Amino acid sequence: RLVAQGFSQRPGIDYVETYSPVMDAITFRYLISLAVLEKLEMRLMDVITAYLYGELDTDIYMKVPEGLKLPEATRNKPRAMFSIKLRRSLYGLKQSGRMWYNRLSKYLLK
Repeated sequence: RLVAQGFSQRPGIDYVETYSPVMDAITFRYLISLAVLEKLEMRLMDVITAYLYGELDTDIYMKVPEGLKLPEATRNKPRAMFSIKLRRSLYGLKQSGRMWYNRLSKYLLK
């Protein structure tokens, strides 16, 4: 699994906002009891991998990870000259939670 080094991100430079709403345990238990009482159908969602599907709203670049093979034409150049532009959020990014929440909100509103 590829994990970003979010601890090295700087506010205002690497990210602007990280806020995403969360639900406390009491509210969660209330919603489950309400669903049972009203005989509503409940579905499970895998939130662990959902973080991988949040589209980024800013440009984020990372160093080329060890083990990733570079094209043959770049073999004579130092690996540190290259970077990868992320299109989706990774574990460890400060804004991953917010990106996932934005994607989920758009889907639910649609």
